[in-house]
Amino acid sequence: MLAWECGLATGRLLDAALRGEGDLEAALRAQRFWTWETREILDALTRLRAWNLSQPGERRVRFVGADVQEPYLGVADLIAAGHAHPALAGLTARGRVEAGSLEARELHEVLCEVEAAELDPERRSLARSARRYVDAYLLEAGHTRLGLRDRFMAETLLEEGLDPAGLTVFWAHNEHVAVNPSFHGSPAAGFVLRQQLGPAYLAVGMMMGQGIFRTRNHDVPGHPKPLADLPVGPPAAHHSEDLFAGRGDGLYGARDHPHPGPRRFLGGQYGTEWAQREPQVFELARPLSDFDLIAFQERTSAAQPLPATAPAPR
Repeated sequence: MLAWECGLATGRLLDAALRGEGDLEAALRAQRFWTWETREILDALTRLRAWNLSQPGERRVRFVGADVQEPYLGVADLIAAGHAHPALAGLTARGRVEAGSLEARELHEVLCEVEAAELDPERRSLARSARRYVDAYLLEAGHTRLGLRDRFMAETLLEEGLDPAGLTVFWAHNEHVAVNPSFHGSPAAGFVLRQQLGPAYLAVGMMMGQGIFRTRNHDVPGHPKPLADLPVGPPAAHHSEDLFAGRGDGLYGARDHPHPGPRRFLGGQYGTEWAQREPQVFELARPLSDFDLIAFQERTSAAQPLPATAPAPR
């Protein structure tokens, strides 16, 4: 099973496309995480689909969106299946339900009822994922419950059926796969998975020396910030990444390279001016023992975005 940091409902479209049902690029765009919408990812999925179609059904790789974000298609499916409570209509598009509102609390109650009443396993999973989205993002204003998102990602993976005789790859930001007991105030997904699976869960952190990566440019005005290919210089002497700098690309055991941190924290927003002004924003004071293995790249190049098109339907 291949699992990503993308929504469960939109992940169903990718799973179908990897089995030859539907357009693969359209499914990739529909999951609406720009981080995945690259030529490299589409090429990899194209190869995976070709492999799937050459194999008997039981050997084909499944795809699962482990995240609670982008629940809108799933809620629309629930409505189409007969769950016509008026509150559900508010969760068929982004921004229609205000965080911390009475409507959000009503929506959470309705989704709990749908989850309990639904007999179809797939629709029950969609209701549960949508309920978790409301719990993490909408029950309170100010993203005070955001830490629940990681626990929910881990629980989704466990619920979707990890095959003990097979292999599941969960690909997400370093700090989601890390075995960290407190990320955004709650355990990281990797910590929950380690609790449940023990040594069967192998946490692999991906680190870089220097190069270019694609992110949102915080130094430019406007909202949302535009995507850009931004340079990142070599790690400072106090960064964990400095242990591996100059060695070339490699895979390293964290136990053999202990370091108390900090490590660099690179993700959805960056800015060269911002990093010069406040370098501590891009540091996380956590030890390398949050991972079992470190996949280190000496130099990186920016991912190639897919050609711009009209937004995919939610």
